[in-house]
Amino acid sequence: QAHTCHPMQANDDGAGVVSTIELARRLAERPLPAGSMSVRFWFGPETIGTIVYLSHNEHLIQNMRGSIFMEMTGNKNKIAWHHTRQQNHVLDRIASSVVKNIQHEERFFADYPPNDERVMNGPGVNIPSISINRWPYDEYHTSDDNLDIIHDDMLSGAAEIAEQVVRIFATNYIPKRTFRGPVFLSGNGLWVDWHENFALNRAIEKIMMRFEGEHTVFDIAEQVGLDYWMVRDYVEKFRAKGFVTPPQNVLIETLVERTPPQVAPFSPATAVQSAKTTFTVSATDAAGLLNCFFISGTDRHLMTLIQGVAKIEQTFAQTGGQGARV
Repeated sequence: QAHTCHPMQANDDGAGVVSTIELARRLAERPLPAGSMSVRFWFGPETIGTIVYLSHNEHLIQNMRGSIFMEMTGNKNKIAWHHTRQQNHVLDRIASSVVKNIQHEERFFADYPPNDERVMNGPGVNIPSISINRWPYDEYHTSDDNLDIIHDDMLSGAAEIAEQVVRIFATNYIPKRTFRGPVFLSGNGLWVDWHENFALNRAIEKIMMRFEGEHTVFDIAEQVGLDYWMVRDYVEKFRAKGFVTPPQNVLIETLVERTPPQVAPFSPATAVQSAKTTFTVSATDAAGLLNCFFISGTDRHLMTLIQGVAKIEQTFAQTGGQGARV
């Protein structure tokens, strides 16, 4: 999510819109693997927009598993991330693991500056929601919040963090064993030579002991102290052999652009400059049909913001719908 309602404010929240669109571009270029959750992007007026959207789409809430709100991502400052209202949800733990090796600030849910996560993760909705920003900055809510304080590396850095969180959260699942007793590892191509990967070799039994349908892949990675992707790749080998059941994620409905525009190459700074109007997105219907961004206002250069998203349509056409994960 990112909001589009603040007039004449580049960082709040034209920058958040740009970082979120950059996230969409990255996911379009490298789609999530089959079986992953899908991802919905929503842009609209702060707070009231989310309230109205959810009030007209209550049937979607039960299938939404998490949310990320992005704003004020273009100024020179370290990343700050805010916990979910649940505080120790898997989304919190994933976010914490992603930023652990970079300078960052960790904040409580709805700590300043609070925004649409209060709606998504509020009473009666309860979709676990984190937020990502670079607040504070001196130009906040002043006329000095303009392109002079926007930096491409800050915009893309926020998108990078959000991408890592999304990729882990959307591909995480609970593996349930189908086997009993020891697995013939070498006979099934599952043995890991300790000369090649000592840490994974030492963790093999610990991983298999956690295939009881009680732990997600991320849980297992945390507990054995290994990288999520290393553990997931290994668990996927068990799944390919039929030793664990396939992912059973509940999908979040997909929102993509139906009619790809012909636009100039993506430039975060140009995109911020072009964000002079509010745009909203429509809901997908029950069949999961592709919808488009509806753009209001007169500045057609806003289309620059969605450069790269058009690739989703091409992927969708080429894969019969299987590749359109964003």
